[in-house]
Amino acid sequence: MAKKELKNKIKLVGFWTFGGVFWYLVISFFLLSEYPIQDFIFDHKKAYDVLKDALTIAASFLAPVAAFVLFTDWREQHKLVKLEKDAEQIIHNIYIANKTLLTFFNSICVGEKKQMSTYLKVFELRNDIYLQTNMLFNDIKRVNLHDLNVQMFCIEAAKSLIKIRECATEMFEVQEKYDADDLSYLIDIKKISNTLDELVVNQEKLSEISVDLKI
Repeated sequence: MAKKELKNKIKLVGFWTFGGVFWYLVISFFLLSEYPIQDFIFDHKKAYDVLKDALTIAASFLAPVAAFVLFTDWREQHKLVKLEKDAEQIIHNIYIANKTLLTFFNSICVGEKKQMSTYLKVFELRNDIYLQTNMLFNDIKRVNLHDLNVQMFCIEAAKSLIKIRECATEMFEVQEKYDADDLSYLIDIKKISNTLDELVVNQEKLSEISVDLKI
């Protein structure tokens, strides 16, 4: 994508440079010609001087313009490379958060009720997920929203993080109900299971959108 944009810029600069030289030569020809035109004797020395001046003007124009175009492209290239790396890192960290969530899911409602070790593990996993999602939200805020694909990526990433946090909260609540005195409490994990399935879909969407962010 970045290489294509640079190629188009070079073509545009070449077009205007060639056009400028062409019209300079045409105007110079008419100004230096003698009339009637059929009696005009072609002067090689004047033609050489005009051509030399045209090339000098073209070179004077090209030097700063080429430097500006290449410098601007380097900055854009740097931004795109950083954006691609940031997107890949966000996807990886969301994947880690999802793995932590699955560990959390496998840790709830197991063993005897009111076991302090189980409660502390569940509590730690929930807080770990909160910390991971908070850091990821901050990473998303730092992404430069310069086009639609980047905005879509950030929106989809934020959706995943919200679902991860909500799912972690629900799991912790299920554990608390499980530890309650009510022995008749039946564990309902259907909603949590559906959310976990949705997170898999979200992860796939993120990977698809990130393809458009690659250079």
